[in-house]
Amino acid sequence: MDLQEIETRMNEITSLLDSPESNLEDLEKEIRSLKEQKRQILEDIEKRKAEEKEVIESAKVVDEFKEERKSKMELRELLKSDAYIDAYASYIKTGSTKAVRKLMTDNALEANIAEGDGLVPVPTYLADRINTAWERNELIRRIPKTYFKGNYKEAFELSATDAVVHEEGATAPAEEQVQFGVVEIVNKNLKKWLKITDELMSLKGQMFLDYVFDEIEYRISKLATSLLLNAIATAPAQDSANAIGVPVLAIESLDVNTILNASALLAEDATPIVITDRANYASIKGMVNEVGDRVNADPFNGYEVVFATMPTVTGATIPAILLDPRGAVVNLPDGDNVTIKVDDLSLAEFDLVKIVGKQMMGIGLTKPKHAVVISIASE
Repeated sequence: MDLQEIETRMNEITSLLDSPESNLEDLEKEIRSLKEQKRQILEDIEKRKAEEKEVIESAKVVDEFKEERKSKMELRELLKSDAYIDAYASYIKTGSTKAVRKLMTDNALEANIAEGDGLVPVPTYLADRINTAWERNELIRRIPKTYFKGNYKEAFELSATDAVVHEEGATAPAEEQVQFGVVEIVNKNLKKWLKITDELMSLKGQMFLDYVFDEIEYRISKLATSLLLNAIATAPAQDSANAIGVPVLAIESLDVNTILNASALLAEDATPIVITDRANYASIKGMVNEVGDRVNADPFNGYEVVFATMPTVTGATIPAILLDPRGAVVNLPDGDNVTIKVDDLSLAEFDLVKIVGKQMMGIGLTKPKHAVVISIASE
């Protein structure tokens, strides 16, 4: 029965109560049943009204959200905008997050920057640039990178016995004797000072950031290459419990077999690259024409060649280094990004601004016999 039918029947019962022929007990039972049905129907009606109200209010919230999204953008969209690039450039110049925070508050739904907390997102274009900056360094981009906080430590196999053949029924071979060492890569603060004029400081947005990062990134990347090659060139000749040894191929002069002979000093699983400068590359390459039976040979033994400025060592010159990149590591405890600090006071009397780029980095070898130094004694 619906609500109207219940009301009609209750009115009929009310008129029957005055009739002497009516069974009052049965009518009272029916009235109680009808009242219970009515109560349940009214409760269901109220419940449906509440549900409808909730749906309407939810739809209203969604509509308001859609309207808000028309005027605001997601964080990833904001970080791509020219306005944010300009604000970030202002932050680099002044150290103040005011412009960045205002953009976040006014335009980004899921981000806000508290004053002085130092958490300033890098613009997308600059983050992409930083992430690919190492790719331009032919040597360092091949070295595995880690982001270990503090100095980086890695265990290496200092010595071990060889595998043996065990014939069935023969006496069990002696257990392998393995000795390990631990090398520690100490982080250093790489810095590059840059002096620019007040006019250059007035460059806007991306032009300013490109000018600053072009120079600082390049110089820090170049220094990283130098640090790695110097670490290889000055390493001890033998492994120890806390140092990776680098074998040295001492020669009187370069010849067509130099790289081949150097590779014999590497571990069997090493797949090296040849690091040299262009002058020595030309010398080695040209030697095949001087040896009749090696005219078609590759003096680099099939290895890839990477050009770099070779390290200087007292009493010797180093024309080339063989390195398996898997045997080294670059540790960046503070991440890939270069920290920029602007000092507009020290050189103010010269109308110059000093900009310092800093990056914490540890770089070195982690595996024995994954590098060989080719050395020619100085006369």
